[in-house]
Amino acid sequence: GAIQTLTVTLDSSTTYTGGSQSDITTSTRIAGIGKTNSDGSLTAVSVQINPTAPSGFPRRPENNQ
Repeated sequence: GAIQTLTVTLDSSTTYTGGSQSDITTSTRIAGIGKTNSDGSLTAVSVQINPTAPSGFPRRPENNQ
């Protein structure tokens, strides 16, 4: 899917790969699976923190390099 910016709701049943809830800040890249709410936000069941791009997808250069 496309990269999107949206609000993600996390709760005590959310599971994490690649870190924990405390590793997530406003600018952290995540891949989330869950329920899309009527306001467009996501209630996450599972979150992967800082996922790598699948092969064939362009990667954003880090630090503008």
